[in-house]
Formats: sequence, C-alpha cells, structure tokens
Amino acid sequence: TASSSAASRRRRWASAPSCRRFITVEGSPERARLAQAHLRQVVGCFELITASFDAALDGILPGLRDGIDLVFIDGSKKKGENLRLFDRLSARLNPGSVIVFDDIHWSTDLWEDWKDLGRRVGLTQAIGAGRFGVCMWGGGGVRPRTDTLYGTIGLDLYGVKQRLSRLRFG
Repeated sequence: TASSSAASRRRRWASAPSCRRFITVEGSPERARLAQAHLRQVVGCFELITASFDAALDGILPGLRDGIDLVFIDGSKKKGENLRLFDRLSARLNPGSVIVFDDIHWSTDLWEDWKDLGRRVGLTQAIGAGRFGVCMWGGGGVRPRTDTLYGTIGLDLYGVKQRLSRLRFG
C-alpha cells in the first residue's frame, strides 16, 4: 500500500550511515503512528512531526543550521503547491542536495508544475524518473538540465502510460 511503501522509504533513508538528522512530516495521525513504529526498528534518533508540511516547515526551517541535503515531497496534489514548497525550501538547500517529488504524473496540473520546476534557477538537474521527479540543487544562477529516464524521441512514455490507464474502454 502507499502508506507502507512510504514507511519503507523512510526506514531506508533514516538508517543510512551518512544520515545525521532525520526529520519526517506526516499529516495523518494514523500514518504518523505507522512511520514511527517502522523508524523505531532501524534508527534511534529521528523527529516525526504530525502536521501539515507548511506548519512543520514553520518550526523546522529556522533551526536548520547545517541546511538540507535530501527532501522528499509527497503531499498536496494541488496546482502550484510543489512550486511553493520548493521556493520555501530552496534557501536552505546545500549544494548537491537532492529534492524528490512524488506523483509528478498524478494530474495535468502536477505535470505542469514539474515542467515549471525543471526551469528553476539553482537546479543543476531535473530528472523525470517515472512517477518521481528528482532534482539536484547547485544554487546560484545555474540553469538546470532536464531529462527523463522514460523518454524516447522526446516522448515521456511513463506519462503516456499513466494517461492511457485513466481512460475507460468499454
């Protein structure tokens, strides 16, 4: 299920030897309990915040002395929300940071947002990797290179598959 795959992803990232501080945000109390149970199995120190991403960022961002190295955004499916969240986070991203956006093909709106993200100054790479969009932060006036792992002759095959699967034949 979606919640168990998110919990599994959190476990893997939090248990990485290079992880010095792991903060996760979950809007759903039920999913937060599941995430907490999984994280306790693999890591001794983590912060789990049960709140909206915006509310959590209000508390997290001022205290980040060492910046951010990895962000996974899987939340709102509203147009412009990922762009706004990225803008809030970008001032705290360390050079070489990775930002992963889930469900970039969820809707036409999210796909348009992904294409807009791929033009943001400061990104060095924006890679469409199926349902995920993976960005690398360089900072400064760098312009990103945009690629897709599922593309051929300029066609995003994953996006085509997603759109076709939504059609009802019959």
